[in-house]
Amino acid sequence: MAKRFIDTEIFLDEWFCELSPESKLFFIYFITNCDHAGILKLNKKLCQFQTKLKSIDTLIKELGNCLVSVKENVFFMPKFIKFQYPDFPKSKVRQQES
Repeated sequence: MAKRFIDTEIFLDEWFCELSPESKLFFIYFITNCDHAGILKLNKKLCQFQTKLKSIDTLIKELGNCLVSVKENVFFMPKFIKFQYPDFPKSKVRQQES
């Protein structure tokens, strides 16, 4: 099971505060389900089942450039690596090698 860092001040961040409650939940869902590189192959039906969120496509749009579409239903969060591995690419975290 992967462990993730989460900013304890996330709810003080202006960008995050302006998101809808549904987008906040989807953002947290993404960072807790993506791989070690910040990539998630999104199973929309499973996401909807697990979170009770309805319009996943609308939430993806609301997150804007926070998520980059790699291909259909595959998304990358560019800031994920910088946050999870603070001194990337010089940190000693083994996962960053891949």
